Amino acid sequence: MQQRQYGPDLANETVGVQVPHQKPSYPLMDLSLVTMEAEPKYNLRPHRSGEDPLRFEDLDESTRNELTQAIISMVNARELVIETMQPVLETIRITLPPLQQYFSTLAPSLKATFETASRVADMLRRWVPNWPSDVDFDRAWEITGQGIPLAFVPREQLVAELVAAQDHDTRLATLVRSKGEIIEDCRAAIEPEWDAPFPESIEMLPPLLNEAIEVLAAGHVAAACTLGIAVIDSILHRTQSKKINYEKLRARAVRPNLEAAIDSNELRVELAWRPLHSLHEQWSPRKGIPLPSMASRHVVTHWADPVHLSEINAVVIVMVATSLFRGLAERQGVADLVALSD
Repeated sequence: MQQRQYGPDLANETVGVQVPHQKPSYPLMDLSLVTMEAEPKYNLRPHRSGEDPLRFEDLDESTRNELTQAIISMVNARELVIETMQPVLETIRITLPPLQQYFSTLAPSLKATFETASRVADMLRRWVPNWPSDVDFDRAWEITGQGIPLAFVPREQLVAELVAAQDHDTRLATLVRSKGEIIEDCRAAIEPEWDAPFPESIEMLPPLLNEAIEVLAAGHVAAACTLGIAVIDSILHRTQSKKINYEKLRARAVRPNLEAAIDSNELRVELAWRPLHSLHEQWSPRKGIPLPSMASRHVVTHWADPVHLSEINAVVIVMVATSLFRGLAERQGVADLVALSD
């Protein structure tokens, strides 16, 4: 077996001499030695096809020495890089496992935090201030589409009773029987709060809405109907950017579905809109059909009739006006805040 001894005298090695195997030890050299200042002039003649490639032993002594020196410099540079990186690698080796353990411990708590935040956000999207926590959302959504307001008014107990009622007539009877409580709820709903004033576009309407509430309390149901309808029209005109088309408004009132309203964080607003579908039912005396069974803007405004300007319709109209005012005040307030932040 032939063993070669590597070192500065590589060019003068003696082939065939057995030497003990040992790790070469070279003095560390500056990295600048790796980059040669000028291209070495080796006596390397071009290799022609069919010829044997040049062997190291065929080079002259000067070229072998220069190649040897370059190889030694590269080896030393590699060891210098390894030596320099060793403390960094050791630090990583020592630090990484505890960090892995820390984050693996922290991850479940972070996940739980994010899940909690998601649940809170979902709860807020579904929150209606006057609803009991166990309300049947689908049933309540359906009832508002039939013309009975449930957002912001009436109080929690009445919402529960209205949702639990077996039919529409039973709900209407509940509204008449609970007129006193509903009047109190409407008064409270339009009380301004010092830290949440009503938007400027509709801040002048609460006194008129309050007057409609008071004439209802006094038993003047026809006056409550007409003033309530006037307030509803004013709320709509003052908060809509385009001219109102009542047919389109009626269709828009029930267009969004429940999940879309929740996902867009507009549940309370959409609940306030939905009774407008019934309130704006198309009716004309020329068609020869009976008056609408629920309160109708068209009848109150264009075809006043004591039969229609009744106690139950007065209660519904005042509730619609109160609910719509609070719902669109919320939407307008959000829009005003966004405008201020731009």
